[in-house]
Amino acid sequence: QAELARRVLLDTGYHDVFPRVTSGLRNSVYKLSQVHYDLISDDGMVPIDLQWRLAPRWYGVPLPAEQWWQRLQTVKLLNKPVPVFSPEDLLVCLCLHGGKHNWREFKQVCDVAQVITRYPDVDWDRVSADATAGLTARMLRVGLRLAHGLLGADVPIGARRAIAADPAAMALADEAAQAMFSDRREPFLAGDAYALRLL
Repeated sequence: QAELARRVLLDTGYHDVFPRVTSGLRNSVYKLSQVHYDLISDDGMVPIDLQWRLAPRWYGVPLPAEQWWQRLQTVKLLNKPVPVFSPEDLLVCLCLHGGKHNWREFKQVCDVAQVITRYPDVDWDRVSADATAGLTARMLRVGLRLAHGLLGADVPIGARRAIAADPAAMALADEAAQAMFSDRREPFLAGDAYALRLL
């Protein structure tokens, strides 16, 4: 369905950001190795990250996608119902996404902090259990440390203790925070090396 959605977007005023890798045979290879299409509106104002997987296959993370779909909630957007992840699933997803992109943008931390602030009744036991089952616990701890450390997000004491008990997560979060506000990102954002350390 990602290809169908891409074609609809291409027909309605969007174009591929990287057209050389999304044409013909290259597109088939691209879909096997990647997880999304990068598209942008023809006026350059609206980017769309069209995903068909949340993580590359080589991550080897068994994400509970079926459970996530069953727990979808509905919000109103422009007076229309739109399905969204539950706050618990969204937290795991956002931390996975931030880690996948090496936490290179401050807005990724803002997203995590906003979910924590907007949904104070998050079931933290479920968040922790799902992240552990999906092998994304360290990614979650890094994201929570960033949200708490940079934006003062109200991360519960139990989660903060889990972060403190994981020196690698603390180091990765501190590394990300330092690189996020630095002009010199190259040594830190070295391909997928950072993402591998999150697993």
